[in-house]
Amino acid sequence: MTPTMPDRLKLHLRRLHLEFLVLCTRWIHFRQLFADGPETIELLNRVAPSFFGHLQLVHLDHLVIGLCRITDRKEVARKDTLSLERLILDAADHKSLSIELRSRLKKITRTVKEIRDHRNQRVAHLDLAAAVSAVPEVSLGFSRQTLSDAFMMIGDFLNQIQLHFGEVQCGYDKTTTQWGDAANLVSKLRMLPPVHQFRRSARLAGSSPDAR
Repeated sequence: MTPTMPDRLKLHLRRLHLEFLVLCTRWIHFRQLFADGPETIELLNRVAPSFFGHLQLVHLDHLVIGLCRITDRKEVARKDTLSLERLILDAADHKSLSIELRSRLKKITRTVKEIRDHRNQRVAHLDLAAAVSAVPEVSLGFSRQTLSDAFMMIGDFLNQIQLHFGEVQCGYDKTTTQWGDAANLVSKLRMLPPVHQFRRSARLAGSSPDAR
C-alpha cells in the first residue's frame, strides 16, 4: 500500500519544488546563452558584449545563491530554513525514505562545496585574502559540470520523495517557459544585420565557469 505524504512535508515539498523550478529555468537560460558554443558567444559579443558580459556574471551569481539556499542546513543563524534537510526532518516517520534522502544529501553537499565556497568568498561576502590577492582570479573554482551535477542530484532528491508516496515526478531538466526562452532571443539576434566589431577587451569570457 502506498503511504500518504504528511501534510507538513507536502507543504514544504511543494514550496521547495517551485523554488527549484524557477532556478532550473535560470540554469537553462544560462546554458542557452553562455554554454551553447563559440558561435553563440561570438554573436553576443557582436551585439552587446558589455551587457551580455554583465548578464553572465549576474546570472551566475543567482545560480550560486539559489543552489546554496536549497542546500542550506535546516537552521541558519537560529532561523529555520526551507531546504533539503528540512524535508528530511519532515519525512522522519518514514524511515527508509529518510535514510535514502540523507545518503543523497551527503553526496549533494560534497558536490556543492566548491559552489558554496565561491558564494562565501565572492558573492555573499568579499573575502579579504581573495580580494587583495596579487594573483588575478582565473577560475571560479568550480565548473559547469559541477553546476549540472548539482541540478541533477537535487532534482533526483525531490523526485525520490514523490516516488515514495506514489506522486508524479517532475522532469526538471526539461523546464520551459511559455513566454519564450534565451534560445528564442538568440534566434532573433541571428536575424540582425552585421554590427560593429567591438574591441577584444570588451568581449565575453565565454568559458565561465571554468570547464575543468
